[in-house]
Amino acid sequence: MNKLPLENVLSKQYDLTDEIFMQQFEALNLDSSYFCHVGHLRITWLYLTKNNFELALSKVLKGIKQYATSLGAKEKFHYTLTVSSVRIIQKRQYLKTELNFSDFLRINQDLYDNFIGLVEQYYSPNLLNSQQAKVQYIEPDRKKF
Repeated sequence: MNKLPLENVLSKQYDLTDEIFMQQFEALNLDSSYFCHVGHLRITWLYLTKNNFELALSKVLKGIKQYATSLGAKEKFHYTLTVSSVRIIQKRQYLKTELNFSDFLRINQDLYDNFIGLVEQYYSPNLLNSQQAKVQYIEPDRKKF
C-alpha cells in the first residue's frame, strides 16, 4: 500500500485544531479518517506535551484501545507497539520541546515513513508479532529504549 505524501496527511490533520482533535478523540466521536497512523502519532505527541510520561502513556493506551473498540476494531490494538510509540516519541520530543506537531513530524519523518522499521530496532519481528505482545507490554529483545 502506498502512503500519501506526509504534507497531504498533515494538511488533513489540521482541519481540526489540537484541542478539537483531542476532545473528539476522548469523546470517541473523532471521524476515523483523522485517526490514521499520523493520528496515532498526533494524540501521542499531544499527551506527551501536556502530561508527564506515565500519565501520557496511560492516556494513550486507554484512549487508543477505547477508540479502536468504538470503531469495532479492538483486535487492531497492539499494546507493545503502542507503548513503543510513546517511548520513541517521548525520546525524540524531549530534544525539541518547542516544536508544534507538524514541525516535529517533518523533522522525524521516519516516524511516518518507516515506523515499524524503527520499532524493529528494539524488537525482533517474531516477538513484536506475538499474541503476548499484542495484549501486554513485552520488553524489547534487541535493545533497550
